[in-house]
Amino acid sequence: FFIFVFIRLLEYQILQFHTFFFISQWPSRSWEAAIFVAMNTLRSALDQSVKEVLSNLPISKDSEFDTHDFITAFLNFNESVYADLFVRYKDADGAFRAFHSAIAHYMNALEKRGLIAKVCVDGKKKRVRSRNIKGNLTYNQVWVKL
Repeated sequence: FFIFVFIRLLEYQILQFHTFFFISQWPSRSWEAAIFVAMNTLRSALDQSVKEVLSNLPISKDSEFDTHDFITAFLNFNESVYADLFVRYKDADGAFRAFHSAIAHYMNALEKRGLIAKVCVDGKKKRVRSRNIKGNLTYNQVWVKL
C-alpha cells in the first residue's frame, strides 16, 4: 500500500510540474494566443467603424467590391487604427497576409450579420484578381452590400 501511494504521489507531482511548465511557457511560445488577442482587438475596432467603411464602398461605380477594396476603405477611413492593429501582426510569417486574412474572416462575420453578401456566379463564389496593399495581383472574394 505504501509503495502504491508513494508512486501515485510522484505521478501527481510530475503532472503538476508539467502543467505548470506548459502554462508558464505557453504565452511566450504561442503565436496562436497572440493572434487570438489581436483578432479580438481587430474585431472591436472594425465593429466601431464598419458603417463608415461600408458607406465608402464600392469604390468603383459597380455595386460590387472585393476584399482589397474593403481593406483600402478601412485604411483610408482610419489610418492610425489600421497601423496600430497591423503592428500586432508584425511577428507573423507574412504579416500583411496574416492581418488581411483576419480582416477577411471579419467580413465573413459581416455576411452572417446580414450587412454584406458574397457574390456568386453559376453557384460558385466570384473571385477576382486585384492588387493587394503590396501591389501584387492576388485572388480575393467579391462582395455586395445588403
